[in-house]
Parts: sequence; C-alpha cells; structure tokens
Amino acid sequence: MRIFGVIFLAIFIIGCAPKTPQFQTTFEILIKSKKFKYNDKCFISKFDDHLKLQIYNAGVVLVELEVYDEKICKNYMCVSSEAFNAENFGEHYKNDFLKNILSEALNSDVNFEDKENKIKIEITKDRI
Repeated sequence: MRIFGVIFLAIFIIGCAPKTPQFQTTFEILIKSKKFKYNDKCFISKFDDHLKLQIYNAGVVLVELEVYDEKICKNYMCVSSEAFNAENFGEHYKNDFLKNILSEALNSDVNFEDKENKIKIEITKDRI
C-alpha cells in the first residue's frame, strides 16, 4: 500500500512541474492599444500547445500572457481569444491575431500598425 502512495505522489509532482519551453528569447516590445501601453523588454516562450509573453520593467514582470488556440490567459486569468481581442484590440480581429503576431516575432521583427483603431505593435529581437 505504501508503494502506491509513493507512486501517486511522484506522478502528482511530475504532473504539476512547470513545462519547459521549446524556445525562449528576449525582445524589445512596444504595444499600444485600448488597454495595453508597454515599451519594455519581454520574453517570448514557445511551448507545445501555447506561446507565453512576459513583459518586464526593471526586472519585474508587468504582465504575463499565455496564448492558446482558443483562449488567452492574462496573469493567470483566462478568457476566450475572441473576448480578449474584443476588449484589448477590437472585435474585428481574428482569434489567432495575437498568436500570429508572437509566432512571427520568433522568426523576424514585427511592425504592425492599425491607425484607425490606434493599435501599434513592434517586436524586435534584443540585440544586447
């Protein structure tokens, strides 16, 4: 009986361990929208099932976004991608808008601007 308790505990601990990203690097990010106004350093991490954006200032995490196919979690509070986009960018943006922007940043610099809705996103690889 004791062996089953040890096995259960080991599985529980392994299951709750943080996942290791497939890829992670630093960037400079400028993001201006209805709710976002950041011009700071950030990490973008790629996992099997999502992307994570962590924006820092003076070594402190200002915001953390975990971007999945159907939901976006901001500081561990999750909503549908559709609801997140409507609140932060505008209702006409597709569900995969932010995921596409972050995925593109992993490969090249991003310079997105929507003058009509006053949205600007610039992501460049940290060159330090």
